[in-house]
Amino acid sequence: MLFCMALTHLVYVGVRELSDEDDVEESIKIIMAQCERDRERGIMPILTPEYQCEILCCAAELAKFTRKHP
Repeated sequence: MLFCMALTHLVYVGVRELSDEDDVEESIKIIMAQCERDRERGIMPILTPEYQCEILCCAAELAKFTRKHP
């Protein structure tokens, strides 16, 4: 059930927010900068910045699919 919820969220975010490649690149830069600031303050993220970027790229790829309504 958790996997299903996560996948649904990725599709929703991908379709809503990540339709432009520039948005993805800008979001990756933001993630990496935030993680660098967190490291400097001694904050350890639950997810690595690389993993966060992979999730973001996955959402962007899912945004490319055409949704069909019944």
